[in-house]
Amino acid sequence: MPEPAIVGINIVNRAIDPATFTLEENQKVSLGISSDENGELHIAVLEHLISVTVGEQTSFSFTAQIPGRFPIEWHPEGNGHDHDHHEQHDIPLGYFIVQPR
Repeated sequence: MPEPAIVGINIVNRAIDPATFTLEENQKVSLGISSDENGELHIAVLEHLISVTVGEQTSFSFTAQIPGRFPIEWHPEGNGHDHDHHEQHDIPLGYFIVQPR
């Protein structure tokens, strides 16, 4: 079993650095997420949006169960208009690459 990974994601000007994180299949991952704007982080392999608030560190944990290359996307908080329709485009930030064991 691989050692757990601790990954910091700091979103500044709708970008992250580094933009690629390499994990191993079945590795436990603890995310620490911060941003300079409110919004939601989406990792393609997860069926979950992670809410992020300016000035707060958001924590989220998961297990990287499926090998592959998974986009990390940012959904900025809307201006209060029409939340039911995703007029905001998903902003690509980077990738999680999960390598098979």
